[in-house]
Amino acid sequence: MLVWRDIGEQIIKIAQSSTKNVVIIAPFIKQATLGRILNVLPLDVPVTCVTRWRVEELKCRVSDLEVYVELMKRRDSKLFLVNDLHAKYYRFDNTIIIGSCNITNAALGYHSNSNLELSYFLHAEESTRSFEEFVLKDGIAVSSQLYESMKIILEKMPEFINGFSDSLKSLVGNKDQNQYSLIEKSKDVKNWLDWLPSCRSPEFLYDVYMGNESMLSQSALIDAKRDLQQLFPPPGLTRTQFNGFISGTIMMSPLIEKLAKFATTPRRFGEMKNKVRELLPNSSPENDWQTLMRWLLYFLPERFTFHVANFSEIFTAKW
Repeated sequence: MLVWRDIGEQIIKIAQSSTKNVVIIAPFIKQATLGRILNVLPLDVPVTCVTRWRVEELKCRVSDLEVYVELMKRRDSKLFLVNDLHAKYYRFDNTIIIGSCNITNAALGYHSNSNLELSYFLHAEESTRSFEEFVLKDGIAVSSQLYESMKIILEKMPEFINGFSDSLKSLVGNKDQNQYSLIEKSKDVKNWLDWLPSCRSPEFLYDVYMGNESMLSQSALIDAKRDLQQLFPPPGLTRTQFNGFISGTIMMSPLIEKLAKFATTPRRFGEMKNKVRELLPNSSPENDWQTLMRWLLYFLPERFTFHVANFSEIFTAKW
């Protein structure tokens, strides 16, 4: 069934009759809109929610960090993050809605000035189950620590007036802004699932972002620019804001998250190197782990620690 009117009200009716489980997948989710749907669900119906947390989008409030708080009010409910998510998919027991709608008031018609959206209603089948499994395979489970870390990062970020995209355009058009902001995002960036940093001197990344290229060799400079093209920070950030943006972005890497989980038990250098080889068979595990370890200790010192014991390097993730 194809629907373009009163989509949100129809979702409310379907939610009210749900008794088993609910899956909500959307890149943009507003707390109030999600709460409106969850409030009609029986409290014992578990909810699995998948969204994306990009620093600039959260700061512009196109999506809400507090979605995590809303979900934690319910028993057996979970939130996962997928950085490249664009799909909109909602399942209430065996009823599925797919289409253009995010979980926002404007998309679902919950206020007068709403969007024209389109949704298709269908029944669960093998392909829909496969899609859910695919999305969750590399999803990052949100913990209270991850939520609090992202909250601190957002508090340090500048306000992007009239939204991130408009602010970005105005800054890029200003010749007084940093040189990196004038570089378009490369079409040759790696798949996010496989990306590891290249620049072995993360402390100089901000200087390259600001256009100061004198402190790095030519090869190191190329690596730094490659990392900046991959992470694509907005222009005009202070060093503290820049470090926060990079921290928030790399926390969304499923590869780095897998390494962090492995390191919740203190690990020696060789163990971490072998884990990189296991996750990325075509990598250069020793060099890649040395580089990544420097990034994690520099950008996320509150999450990772390092010390030497019995002539061996020990790396640990606090959570």
